[in-house]
Amino acid sequence: GGQLSGFAVVADSFNVQTTHGNLPAHLWQGTLKPSSSAECIAAADKVCYGLRQPYGRGAIIWIPSLLGLGARQFGERPLADWLCTALLGKSTTYSVQLQGYYPQLSIRYLQTSVGIITVLVNKHTESHALHWHNVDGYTPRVVNQSLQGKTVATTVIQPEQTLVIHWQSD
Repeated sequence: GGQLSGFAVVADSFNVQTTHGNLPAHLWQGTLKPSSSAECIAAADKVCYGLRQPYGRGAIIWIPSLLGLGARQFGERPLADWLCTALLGKSTTYSVQLQGYYPQLSIRYLQTSVGIITVLVNKHTESHALHWHNVDGYTPRVVNQSLQGKTVATTVIQPEQTLVIHWQSD
C-alpha cells in the first residue's frame, strides 16, 4: 500500500488528523508514500501519515504512530470512536458488531459451524444497554443461565456481569 518515508519525534502528545477525526498519539510519527492503489486517510500539509489499502475482501489501515500509547495516556474514547466510524459494517470476519463505544466492555467472538458466539464482560462500574449492528441473517439466543430468556434487543449488561449470546445463522 505504500512505503515508510521515515519517523520523527513530534511531542509527548500530538493529534494525527484523519478523515474520520483526530487521534491522540505519543512521541513518534511516521510518514508514508502511498502507492497508486492506496488512499491517504491521515494527512497534513500534503504529507501522508496514514493510509488504507484494499486487500482481498477487506482493507489494511496503516497509521505508523503510537496510537495505542496515545489512547492509554489521554483516554481511549477517541481511538474507539474512530475505529467504530472507520470500521463499522466493514468486518468480513464477524458480521455481528456492537454499535458505538462501551467503556471497559470486553467482547470475544467464537466462530461455530452454525453461527457466532459472543462473550461479553462488563468491567465498568455502570451498566451498558447494548445496541447491535449487522444482525440480519442471525437469530440471537442468550445462553448464560442468569440472563436466559432475555432478548438481545433489550439486553442490559450490569457491572461485573458476563453475557454469552449464540447468533445462529438463519
